[in-house]
Amino acid sequence: MFRDSITRLTIILRTEKWRIIPLLNDRLRYYIWALRLKILGMKLGKGTLVRFPISYRYPNNIKIGQNVLIGEYAFLVAGPNSTITIGNDTKLAANVYVITTMHNYEDTKTPIRLQGNTEKDVTIGKDCWIGRGVTILQGVKIGDGAVVAAGAVVTADVEPYAVVGGIPASFIRRRGQRKDSGDMLRMTDIRG
Repeated sequence: MFRDSITRLTIILRTEKWRIIPLLNDRLRYYIWALRLKILGMKLGKGTLVRFPISYRYPNNIKIGQNVLIGEYAFLVAGPNSTITIGNDTKLAANVYVITTMHNYEDTKTPIRLQGNTEKDVTIGKDCWIGRGVTILQGVKIGDGAVVAAGAVVTADVEPYAVVGGIPASFIRRRGQRKDSGDMLRMTDIRG
């Protein structure tokens, strides 16, 4: 019986069917990664896919909705007194930074490292798309359906269904607007 099983496995591996094994292996690794995050206290909705590796702090203060995609090398930094909330059906590309804490630095007579931190929650609405390399700073609320262009630094709230980009992120257009030639984003618009 054992010999028959080995023979069947060998036949499967020699045929075209073997190509499904790496896919199942990746799914299994994603499942194990998500299970680890849940054990650490992160709240993950059904159907959420976290592509590893990611970095995080205070996972018990991170709440992720259903059917969310978080790209590899994401950095989710919640503080002990602040939360990160990501709505359903949202996509975060690779290398996205979400930060709820900021060093205090106003007192010039005290070293920055001794001045402590301030913390403010970050909320990303549902059905948002956060591009590759975006940084979202403390206290920001991104409205439902918003799109943040790759490489942007978001320092202020983003309205629902807005498309923003740049450093600091600024309004480009509204999602669903007709793309006439006058509405198209050009490199000259970004450079000023």
